[in-house]
Amino acid sequence: MASLKKAHSEHFPIAGFGASAGGLEAFTTLLQHLGSNLGIAYVLIMHLSPDHKSSLREILQTKTKMKVHTVKNMMRVTPNTVYVIPPNTLMSLVDGHFKLAPRSSSPAIGNFAVDYFFSTLASIYKNNSIGIILSGNATDGTLGLKAIKAEGGITFAQDDTAKFPGMPGSAYDSGYADFRLSPENIAKELAHLVKIPYTVLPSDKIEKKHKKDLDSDSPVLKKILLIVKTKTGIDFFLQYKQASVYRRVIRRVVLNKCLSLNDYCTMLENNEKEVLDLYNDFLINVTSFFRDPDFYQTLERRILPSIVSQGKTTDPIRIWVAGCSTGEEAYSVAITLREFLEKKDLDISFQIFASDLDSKAIEKARLGVYPLSTLQNVSQQNVKRYFRKINTHYQIEKSIRETCIFSQHNLLKDPPFSRMDLISCQNVLIYLETNPQQKILQSFHYALKPSGFLFLGKSETIGEADELFEPLDKKIRVYSRKNANSPPLEFSNLKIGSAPLSETPRMETRPSLDIEKDINKILLTRFVSPSILLSQNLNIVQFFGITSP
Repeated sequence: MASLKKAHSEHFPIAGFGASAGGLEAFTTLLQHLGSNLGIAYVLIMHLSPDHKSSLREILQTKTKMKVHTVKNMMRVTPNTVYVIPPNTLMSLVDGHFKLAPRSSSPAIGNFAVDYFFSTLASIYKNNSIGIILSGNATDGTLGLKAIKAEGGITFAQDDTAKFPGMPGSAYDSGYADFRLSPENIAKELAHLVKIPYTVLPSDKIEKKHKKDLDSDSPVLKKILLIVKTKTGIDFFLQYKQASVYRRVIRRVVLNKCLSLNDYCTMLENNEKEVLDLYNDFLINVTSFFRDPDFYQTLERRILPSIVSQGKTTDPIRIWVAGCSTGEEAYSVAITLREFLEKKDLDISFQIFASDLDSKAIEKARLGVYPLSTLQNVSQQNVKRYFRKINTHYQIEKSIRETCIFSQHNLLKDPPFSRMDLISCQNVLIYLETNPQQKILQSFHYALKPSGFLFLGKSETIGEADELFEPLDKKIRVYSRKNANSPPLEFSNLKIGSAPLSETPRMETRPSLDIEKDINKILLTRFVSPSILLSQNLNIVQFFGITSP
């Protein structure tokens, strides 16, 4: 157990504050209610005028006993200190030092300095990161809070006391703020957090030195994950890498102010809502439109031309985005494919199948409504063409939404889709242990056409599945399907969200001629809307799904 007093000098929480209009008053109030020795570093990311010298440091220094600095490039971050971003810059943290860069985003795109800083804070400091959104217009900070929450950090949004509710309102309404409080109460909550023994844990960079924390808590962690499995049917103990799971569990321990993992386990046994909250925390994934430019360049210049040249013009192009989260990647692929076909003057239909374990993420993906901050990598031309503004958010144009079918799907239990030209599964395998990874890759091999392609994340490989896939570009992690026999596939009929049976029913492996019929039958009953097939005389031929309503 890592307490604040015993923590390594690098192990202290860093609280990032995002603010714009009205935010200075809120941050000043918060500072006046903060103790000066909590062991936290405070970083204020304000939307400042790029043309005027900032006097923020001088103003804030009169409100706190802590030292206040305007950040300079490569300045070291230390606890019990307040740092302020300089005007017209983007700021990140690297190896305990601030790194400054010119802010290049145009006024048309907007200022997303908060998202930028929070995302880098989350990626490096993980559970030691705290994100707080104060008063301000627009939606900057929403994605940043999501990144912090996904890495095990704690998140806040200012409540109705915000003079300008746009930024904190967007963060809270999106579900990424753990607390919605006034500046005074945020200060009180920070003081409570640092008293909890699990608030400060080593980051990945030094995790090996403190592996005993995870090892000593492993029996209790196993019990906690068994409770989650009983409720949801998902085995996070055997299938997922324990370091990542541990951080998410510790996040809930801190949020519930438990003094030990045992205390949290006891609470979990009698609190069904908390079991679901923990489960939802496990599923958080960070994504954005056109997140990896290399992927989309390779898709447009190399993979799509190959798919088109090998297929018949009457055959639709079929793509599966596995682990699609809230849908940004699926829609990005759809836009890329639409643009490609128009440039080549090709009249070929296409369908994007997008799946994820997280039912809430799938609901958001189907709506296709996103804050402006998610569109930073979308060209202004494509924003105008493919998005429709709805208040402060943007919705994907209907013709693109209609090409994407979103389904809740468990890669380890549910049958795969079939006859795919391309599967993109990026940053999913990285969270899984070796055996589950290999099972999913076998499933992908079965799902692809003989000429199909597989994309993985840049930190992922095919591991021991080299008999199934041939690497085409090791940097981009794109593979072609080898002409090998797919291993026998076994999938459970267990529904997501139901308690597992003592013996999970399995589909028997049958000859290859029958298995596709079985899989099509399961897909129709589980993933297609309730439907009735009628004859020409309006007689009912067949039912699909629950049609009685």
